[in-house]
Amino acid sequence: MTIRRLAHALALPLLLGLAACQTAFSKAQEADTIDAYEAFLVENPTTPYRIQAESRIELLLLEKARAEKTLPAYDAVIARFPKGALREKTLAERKDFLLAWADETDTTEAWQKFMDEYPSADKKQLVEAEKRQRMAGLRDTIEIGPIEMVEVNLAHQKDGPLNGWEFSAEIKNKGDKPVQHLMFKLHYLNAEGLSVDSDTWPVVAQALPGNMPMAEGFDAPIPPGGSRRFVYETGDMPPTWGKGAKLVPIDIKLIEG
Repeated sequence: MTIRRLAHALALPLLLGLAACQTAFSKAQEADTIDAYEAFLVENPTTPYRIQAESRIELLLLEKARAEKTLPAYDAVIARFPKGALREKTLAERKDFLLAWADETDTTEAWQKFMDEYPSADKKQLVEAEKRQRMAGLRDTIEIGPIEMVEVNLAHQKDGPLNGWEFSAEIKNKGDKPVQHLMFKLHYLNAEGLSVDSDTWPVVAQALPGNMPMAEGFDAPIPPGGSRRFVYETGDMPPTWGKGAKLVPIDIKLIEG
């Protein structure tokens, strides 16, 4: 056998193998599922398409995590691709998800989980988590009455145009210690009852946000059994607001002793 025929005989199986591999990869691409790509890699361990297949699997796993919105789903991406191209993005999204989950769950355990898993998170986030955890542990000491919403003139002109909204609710101290500071987050809800924006405002504080002028008695603690009316006015409503609202306590300080 000549050298040319020998080379041809050796190259033919290789070419056929590459063609078969390409066909198998094309089928995996057509299915475009995690299982299809994983099966392709198992059946073709030395494929030249490994990088392409693994890149697609990593992205599909991240998209799955975004859809499922669970920590195990995000952890599955990191476990499968500990040095993947999307590792940093996955880790960042996992932290944001855990923070959002703690905000929605709003229990002492949820906030502790965030702080335990991200002790080196942004300082502002950790401070907020500590406040929310403290508030979650004392939530039963606060009673929030129904939220009232009325259109108002923001300049308080009697005959002026109704150019804003006033949100108010009665807040009662059910605990046995005076409340020195109590901050709320006012959520604006869409037609589906989901928060589309929010503002923070206190019902009692030593100073108002942005050094705004305080109403008389606003800084006076709320005694045990006492109540104070939360009032907030704004004209900056989100376009998707469905005229619903939710009031969530986010920070509290009591007078000890």
